Amino acid sequence: MRRLLSGALLIGVAAAVSAQPGRAIHFITVSQAVRLEVIDWGGQGRTLVFLSGMGNTAHVYDTFAPQFTDKFHVIGITRRGFGASSRPNTDYTVPRLASDIIAVLDQLHLDRPILVGHSIAGEELSFIGMHYPDRIGGLIYFDAAYDRADPQYAAILKSFPGYRPQPSKADQASRAAYQTFFQRTHRWHYPDTELDQYDKFGDDAPGLSATIMAGVLHPDYAKITAPALAFYSMPQSVGDLFPTYQEAPPNVRPALDSFWPKYVAAAKEQYRRFLREVRGAQGIDLNGATHYLFLDSNAGRVAREMRRFLNGLASTR
Repeated sequence: MRRLLSGALLIGVAAAVSAQPGRAIHFITVSQAVRLEVIDWGGQGRTLVFLSGMGNTAHVYDTFAPQFTDKFHVIGITRRGFGASSRPNTDYTVPRLASDIIAVLDQLHLDRPILVGHSIAGEELSFIGMHYPDRIGGLIYFDAAYDRADPQYAAILKSFPGYRPQPSKADQASRAAYQTFFQRTHRWHYPDTELDQYDKFGDDAPGLSATIMAGVLHPDYAKITAPALAFYSMPQSVGDLFPTYQEAPPNVRPALDSFWPKYVAAAKEQYRRFLREVRGAQGIDLNGATHYLFLDSNAGRVAREMRRFLNGLASTR
């Protein structure tokens, strides 16, 4: 764990510790011993706050988020336990993670920003939407609006087949080779700046993801009053969900064949529920998209639909 300064020295916003053109990195203290990395990609106007999925840092948006700086102030927050943010041993409940975000909004004096969250960040988005409705101007879910506490949906996720092709020595010979391998086997790849975080700070603590997943909550969508847009990735074939299906051993394929239609049916029900229960919610079904829909071939459409939604907020919030 990285050593942290203590007490009053960390209260508030620390000076930028590193920067690249158009990007500054700050640390903001959210409790006495916990500070979070905040990336500021620049821009002026209403603030967009990007929240990453499980295991990722805010740098996962380094190639996507900056395009919105033409009309918005764009930042990203790396949650506790990951990357350069503090890694306490406890306090990974959804209310705690959500309060971390609120603490950042408070210290930056942000007036009803729009939160954009991927995957597990949907837990934080929904909780904030339910409990801090006056603090936000909108919610955008990137394949994130799910009730992970629903026993049936949780059971399907737990049955996810473990098949993953492994990189060869040649694939691991260089960063470029690994990125090529990952693109082929996943249909997307991380920005190099995101991979840099793992090289510099290492992976998150063993069991941390399981700890966070164990604390997921049922969303009470009816309490969300902020404008909301949810993208859903809907694989149209087993190959969409498992890009290397044709390379899978014959004895593995039946499990893949069985899993993908069950997952799609469950995801569609989650989609219908979100639209049914969140007042005025908008949803977009991205057929064939991957879970990382902002990094795959759908990124352009995602950006366009986001702009359409954001332009609509100017007259409503």
